[in-house]
Amino acid sequence: MITVMLKTFALDPELFADFQHFLLLRDKFGVPEGRLIAKFPGKWKKQVREFCDAAVSAGRLKEVRRNTVINWMAKYGDRDSRLIATGAVWEDGPCWCDNASANQHHFDCVISSRVQTGEKCLHADEDGGYAATAAFASSGQRNVLRTAQHLVECIWPLVRISTNIRIVEPHFDPVEPRFKNPIVRLIDRLHHVGRKLTLELHVLRLDREGNDRFTPKTVENYRRELDPELPSGLQIHVFFWAHSIQKLHPRYLLTDKGGIKLDHGWDEGDAPGLETPAMLLQEALWQEEYAKYQIGSQAFHLDPAKHIIVLGIAP
Repeated sequence: MITVMLKTFALDPELFADFQHFLLLRDKFGVPEGRLIAKFPGKWKKQVREFCDAAVSAGRLKEVRRNTVINWMAKYGDRDSRLIATGAVWEDGPCWCDNASANQHHFDCVISSRVQTGEKCLHADEDGGYAATAAFASSGQRNVLRTAQHLVECIWPLVRISTNIRIVEPHFDPVEPRFKNPIVRLIDRLHHVGRKLTLELHVLRLDREGNDRFTPKTVENYRRELDPELPSGLQIHVFFWAHSIQKLHPRYLLTDKGGIKLDHGWDEGDAPGLETPAMLLQEALWQEEYAKYQIGSQAFHLDPAKHIIVLGIAP
């Protein structure tokens, strides 16, 4: 079974015109929570505003509560990492529930207080019991099979909402298929969907014996193994770090929208059936770790004029 760290929920925008449902749901979404809201329709926030305005006009929602809902939606502006585009097709004729039912394969769960059918549909009851069901549940920590397919599928929902991808794998070796395969699979997936983003690989400059790995032979290996895998317009910036204040040890996927820690790293292991714990980073830790892996970092040492190589052809 494929393990996905982030579940995608189609939420009926009419739900948020009921303040009790809003209070129950407002803190349940975002990368650290393991749940994302589908942009369904694409102007999902606009529909929420329209339902709230209608509820105010009908006397079912107080103006001050309507403003609370609007402020919640506006909190992150246009770069709201709580929402994700899914590729679901919206048709203007049918109601929201019919549209959602017809697109269930794009979602992990569909939630509405209106009557709906479908195996992924969850009824939003008045007492809020739906939030305690298995369909709504999300875990911030899971075991993931150490195969290229499972590692990439695990992180893909986070990659889809991100524009900067930092893969932290201290002992990455492009010559070793167990390291190369997951990266190549991620490159292929990005190329298939036409994603344009910044892809970075952060590795340790010193090997386990303390020898400097940044040699002409190392650079040659990276170019020989990864350059041919990169489609036009997609580059990988490889950062070779040395220990400084901190030890470069944890393995991460760090993006501009959130982070995942992969306990055993970005490699397939040396035997079938091996797993790695994968953990979503909470907001504060994600921000702290994301800041470490950039030029000027005080946590690790790197000479930007010497210890960065760029693979692939510039867009």
